[in-house]
Amino acid sequence: MCFDIIGGDVTVTMAAEAGQLQLNVFEPIIAFKLLSGMTNLERACKILQNGCIEGITANPERTRSFVESSPSE
Repeated sequence: MCFDIIGGDVTVTMAAEAGQLQLNVFEPIIAFKLLSGMTNLERACKILQNGCIEGITANPERTRSFVESSPSE
C-alpha cells in the first residue's frame, strides 16, 4: 500500500508541475489519485485494525519481567 501511495504522490506532483497556469488539463488525474489514495489508506487502516490491533492484550507477568530485568533501573 505504501508503494501505491508513493506512486500516487509522484503522479500528482508531476501532473501539478506539468499544468499550465489556471488551465491544468491534468486536474482529473490529480483528483483521481488523491481520492483513490485516501480510499485505499482508509481500507488499509481498517484491515490493520481488524487483523493486527484488535484483540491485543498485555501480558502483565511478561511485562513485569521486562521491567524488572531492565538495565535502566
